[in-house]
Amino acid sequence: MSTFTGRTIANTYKGLLNIDNDNSGIDTTVRTVQDGEGTASPLQLSNSILNVNGDFQIGGVQLTANVSSLNALADITGATGMIAVDGGTAYGRTLTGGAGVSITSANGTSGNPTIALNTTGVSAATYGPVSLITVNSVGQVTSATIPTSISVAEIRGSTFTTEYLNASSNVSITGNTLIAGSLTVSGTTSVSNIVVTSIDAGQINSAIVSCSIMTANVLNVIGFGTSVTNFTANNLVVLSSTQLTGMVSAANAVFSGNVSAANLYADTNIYIAGAAIPNATQITSVNDSITALSATMATSIGTANTRITSVSDYAVALSATMATSIASRLPLAGGTITGTVSAQEVDVSSLGIGTVAGAKRLTMNGAAVAQYASLTDGATIAVNFNTAQNFIVQLAGNRALGNPTNCVAGQTGSIIIVQDGTGGRTLSYGTSWDFIGGTAPTLSTGVSAVDRIDYIVYTSTAVQAIASLDIK
Repeated sequence: MSTFTGRTIANTYKGLLNIDNDNSGIDTTVRTVQDGEGTASPLQLSNSILNVNGDFQIGGVQLTANVSSLNALADITGATGMIAVDGGTAYGRTLTGGAGVSITSANGTSGNPTIALNTTGVSAATYGPVSLITVNSVGQVTSATIPTSISVAEIRGSTFTTEYLNASSNVSITGNTLIAGSLTVSGTTSVSNIVVTSIDAGQINSAIVSCSIMTANVLNVIGFGTSVTNFTANNLVVLSSTQLTGMVSAANAVFSGNVSAANLYADTNIYIAGAAIPNATQITSVNDSITALSATMATSIGTANTRITSVSDYAVALSATMATSIASRLPLAGGTITGTVSAQEVDVSSLGIGTVAGAKRLTMNGAAVAQYASLTDGATIAVNFNTAQNFIVQLAGNRALGNPTNCVAGQTGSIIIVQDGTGGRTLSYGTSWDFIGGTAPTLSTGVSAVDRIDYIVYTSTAVQAIASLDIK
């Protein structure tokens, strides 16, 4: 601090402050504070007012708010906690939690408030795929468990997987897959793909069924794309009448009622009324074929009885010359039929004829049927043209269609190729298969998709073929 000690007035008056009031001092009028030379400062004083016309600083920090904004501040000296201002009046506020919500330091005086949902009744875990979940009125999950059994009016989904399914009414899954350890349905089951260990249902309609044991009151198999196209079972038990228009293959099939099938295959024997029907290798002559139908009828034909005194004699009455014609004129193991053959129906396999070659004309009043033979699925699928003209196979993986054997120029037919319940299977072809432009077809990849390859044998090593894809 400067001092005036020892200084003359001429050297000190500029450092003095005075009030601009003609030496009257501080009074009620606001006076400007000046230095000794009369230079005015921003500071003005009266005995009741302090006014600053310039910047105002506190502790070296400039106050930027104007007087109007400072005057607008509410009095918060009496408030506690968080402040809310209403009409210029300040109030202290405290947060209050509702149902299921907890708040710590609700008014903020002890720190920042913390808001959390209450955890009651449920443990941290993964629940599914089908769970019992309890939710309270504010949307909190209070409990979640996996039930031991489920009872619902309807289940909807693209793929349904379960260890055991027991339905008191109908089960219908259209265009998708049902995978279950066991399926029991009191009503009708209608599913595109069924993959289970055992099925017990009133009626089953499906595109593909694969199981170990099947029991059904009524089983309708009516061809591709309608009900069941490929049926595989280790044990098939049908309690009522059964209509099988498609192809059925089973290790053991038991029918209590009537059976109507387009193709019925058995690895061992087919029994009728407790008696086994001989298989193809056991029929070596016309008499063997007749014996398989009726041993008594064969005896009657062999002795040329002409009187009708029994059922066996009735066969002789139908055609006394039939036995002679069959025994002496038709070739039994090969040979050639010349001229014109006209018949209501000719069953070559039943007559024991290997081929009908050199005939000028083969005329039939009814339809000519070439039944489908099932091909064995495998890495390379073998085709033997001696066994059939038309074939069918379901792919269970990426496969190759091998070169066919026993090719005879002029033979025609079709091969039906079906995707399994997974789909996406591919098929390559042996060198004997020739396609238009030399480009082999790419199969349809959808689940249970059906493609057809039509062929005609050109030479023993060239089979011309064309594909019809995604048949629906």
